[in-house]
Amino acid sequence: MQLQPWEGGDIAGGLQPTIHSLGIPIPDAQITHIDAQYLDLFTTLGLQQHVLSPTFVSSGNILDLVLTSERDRVTNVTISPPFPKCGHTPVHFMYVFQSSPKQYNSPANDLATRDWARGSYGAVNRSLSMYDWDLEFMYLDPDQMLHKLTHLLQDLCTRHVPARGPKERSPPWHKNISRNLQRWKKVAWSQYIEVRRTHGRRSVNAAQKLFTFHEANMALRRDVLACQVAYESHLIDQRSTRPKLFHAYIRNKKTARPTIGPLKMNDVLVDDPTLMADDPTLMADQFVSAFASVFITEHLPNPFPHQMCPETISTVVFFPSDVKTQLLSLKTDSAMGPDNLHPRMLKKCASQLAYPLYLIFRSSLSLGYVPAKWMVSHVTPIYKKGSRCDPLNYRPISLTPIPCKSLERLVTKALFGFLQDNLILDDSQYGLRAERAVSDQLILTYNLVTLWYDQGSTVDLFLFDFVKAFDRVHHQTLLDKLQSVGISGNLLQWIKSFLLDRSMRVSVGDSLSNNVPITSGVPQGSVLGPLLFLIYVNYIGSSLTCKYMMFADDLKLFLHHPGDPSSPASAILQFNIDTLAATASSWGLKFAPGKCVHLCFRRGLGGPFNHEYYLDGIALNQASSHKDLGVMRALIENTPPQVCH
Repeated sequence: MQLQPWEGGDIAGGLQPTIHSLGIPIPDAQITHIDAQYLDLFTTLGLQQHVLSPTFVSSGNILDLVLTSERDRVTNVTISPPFPKCGHTPVHFMYVFQSSPKQYNSPANDLATRDWARGSYGAVNRSLSMYDWDLEFMYLDPDQMLHKLTHLLQDLCTRHVPARGPKERSPPWHKNISRNLQRWKKVAWSQYIEVRRTHGRRSVNAAQKLFTFHEANMALRRDVLACQVAYESHLIDQRSTRPKLFHAYIRNKKTARPTIGPLKMNDVLVDDPTLMADDPTLMADQFVSAFASVFITEHLPNPFPHQMCPETISTVVFFPSDVKTQLLSLKTDSAMGPDNLHPRMLKKCASQLAYPLYLIFRSSLSLGYVPAKWMVSHVTPIYKKGSRCDPLNYRPISLTPIPCKSLERLVTKALFGFLQDNLILDDSQYGLRAERAVSDQLILTYNLVTLWYDQGSTVDLFLFDFVKAFDRVHHQTLLDKLQSVGISGNLLQWIKSFLLDRSMRVSVGDSLSNNVPITSGVPQGSVLGPLLFLIYVNYIGSSLTCKYMMFADDLKLFLHHPGDPSSPASAILQFNIDTLAATASSWGLKFAPGKCVHLCFRRGLGGPFNHEYYLDGIALNQASSHKDLGVMRALIENTPPQVCH
């Protein structure tokens, strides 16, 4: 069976062979040879079968297939009763079409099509060295300074960075293939064509030349395979140092390319295809409306007490050398921001750009004001899980200018040092912190669970899930928390400007939504945002009597006890759950009770110590296994835990 290049697609219709196993696990002994060939073909092409019930009554086989390379294209698959005097059942399904967003090389987007790896950065540096930045920026505010520098850099890049040519479509290992073998194959085929034209297809000479061609062809195919294996082995060896190259290759090998949408409009039922949006502009508007719908604007009347610190930090001290260090640490394969300033250019010109950026950063911090151009985020929807038709199943990732991120890193470094020196950050928080990882928290948690379990105790573990935690950070409450832990002066004013003056636009293809003000939350995709979120939730466990651990917005609560119904453990746990919910609610955060889970690790087969626990009046799910930070945890007496990435 010879496979031709496949770019993904959809297939629907009847299939003569008995594919009774497609999509339904059955013993290998029941799969015929022809069935196995079809199954291998569909798996290789990345196709998914949507008809999972028999469509032929007498044999119970699946004869009708609906195969897609994108799962969400097909919905509402139903099998109706067979027609009169016919054992074949009709299949009904809804197929959702989507127009592909086109990319246009408009003048405003000209710098996005430049070949930044071939830029003449020496010429850019020479041009920048001719400017006296103290004189150029005299009497200018941060907005004017930034506009002047950005306009100059964009003009220099237009002149000294060439346009990108057409992409090379050959596989990356193609350059390593033997030229001699390619030449041998080409010559052998030409000789065969010539002999066949002269002596006929059935002549002995033609047969000999054809045999020679097949030898050359097989030798070349073996060499191509060897080059591909060598390239892939090299990628695997370098996956830790060059992860983007590794994952880009994996994405390119996938036949099914996940796309954005189509989206249901205004939260209506997906069943009506006329109410679906597949145009990029409409989808961008749907995304921005959905993302803005989770913001909170109401006043929080009685937020629970905040953490207090007698020490203060009111400014960030840095020098041009620190700015240069930040520029030199940029990754050249990162995406550029909305200002079209590429990280490769900023890194190559770090020596000349350090001082003008230092002047802009210093002016911005001293005035407690973030330039307006840095406050408009271009948001990219990143799919999380669930239906791709629901815009709330996407995570809004903000694409912000790289110079702004460099300033954020300087601020974050100073803030984090202050928090560490004064022991402000909760030691139970493992997320978004240097030298702490997911594995550290998981190992510590389940070491405790197994230790208590081995000692004969019952362990109750609760996994809590916040609803849009990063988007529901109340700005004024966060500012109050920052002030209570000692952040004051121009630094507090700068963070206030960073939070309160933001707006966002959602980008889908080449289409942008309208600007929408961001009334709550910390920007996901920024550098400072994660640290601000840690400060916001830092004091959430201050009133708990049970042990708890956090990884960013994932919180787990656990308690070990004898497992005796007369034990006060259930009352203690319910008190802690109520306290946790009340604290979160007072800060504008809320949990999703349907996604919060209770795991009970216990010994014995006499039945569990059953007790229902409630969160906001809703009983928590009791599960035998659940995914915790990417690892599937099962009750110890049931099945061994398995890692599910």
